Amino acid sequence: SAYYMAKLVSEMPIATILPSVFGSIVYPSLRMHPRLDRFVVFLSVLVLNALAATSLGMVVSAGTTSIKAASSLSPVIMVLMLLFGGFYVNAANIP
Repeated sequence: SAYYMAKLVSEMPIATILPSVFGSIVYPSLRMHPRLDRFVVFLSVLVLNALAATSLGMVVSAGTTSIKAASSLSPVIMVLMLLFGGFYVNAANIP
């Protein structure tokens, strides 16, 4: 819809600038590989992660009828994403 597109376009500068600034500070601080192509991939992952989080927030807010329901549902979704995201898999079990 027009509302979703307008909201997406209006939030795009903040959703790209803030992760880029964060990545520009963190990348050299962690002494990662000083190559431009790896830095661009790092920034791309950060920006896409921010856009995915924004979209998840919009989906939760559109799928619930009240702020209280959205506030209760959001942590449940985040915990499920952590559990099934592979963060708790042993390295020995990975093929």
